[in-house]
Amino acid sequence: MGFIVNEGFWAVRECLGKFTEILEPGFHSYIPYVYTTKSLESWGNAAHKKSYLIPKTEQYIHTLASRFQTKENLTINARSSIGWKILDPKKAAYSIDNLPKTISDLAQNLLRDQLGKIAFKELSSSRSEMSQKVHNELSGLIENWGVKLTRYEIQEITYSASIEKLIFKQMSRI
Repeated sequence: MGFIVNEGFWAVRECLGKFTEILEPGFHSYIPYVYTTKSLESWGNAAHKKSYLIPKTEQYIHTLASRFQTKENLTINARSSIGWKILDPKKAAYSIDNLPKTISDLAQNLLRDQLGKIAFKELSSSRSEMSQKVHNELSGLIENWGVKLTRYEIQEITYSASIEKLIFKQMSRI
């Protein structure tokens, strides 16, 4: 029996449940029930194809808008975009259970930390600096999983209508 690993992908082969090799693109034969491919279904619908093919290409995740607190405890919503590439499929498949979700969650936690240090009035001017700080920290954390962070960007920061009214009120005093 056999299967094909498509161009631009890897597959992780196991023999009796133990890692044996990384499969490059091409036709591969196997003995059913003895040789299997590592299932990546826990990754959801990100960074894999057919639940076992790991892409060699750059992947992107767009985080959902989450609530954060600024330095003065004002609530804002922010979302970001994360670009990454798997360099070591074995580490990516075995070091962490749900790679895409874990990268997204780590990025959100690091952003929460950065936003908590910034005053509301400094948000727009500090956006690039915060993105760079999150990028640097996240990059160091995920490299142990065989992943290279290629991009991190805060895409959007929004706030409630009540905060907007407060801003206009303060601006009208000037």
